[in-house]
Amino acid sequence: MKKRNKKLTVALLALLGLVSAGGTFAYWQGQVLAPADVSETVSINIGTAKDVTTVLNVTETLAAEAKKLVPAGQVNNSVG
Repeated sequence: MKKRNKKLTVALLALLGLVSAGGTFAYWQGQVLAPADVSETVSINIGTAKDVTTVLNVTETLAAEAKKLVPAGQVNNSVG
């Protein structure tokens, strides 16, 4: 009878090892090797700001010299 208990114990340990390895492999496939195309978006708000109003006034009364795209004093360094 001892020989049968020994074989049963070895068989149960082998089965436990296979179940454990299968569970580990399933976890590894599902969690560790997750698909690369999965993305998550996380938004964090840190405080709030007041409303800001931006006003841009454009007038046509500027002199022709003031409309140049070259900074003052850099005309000699510009090309053209």
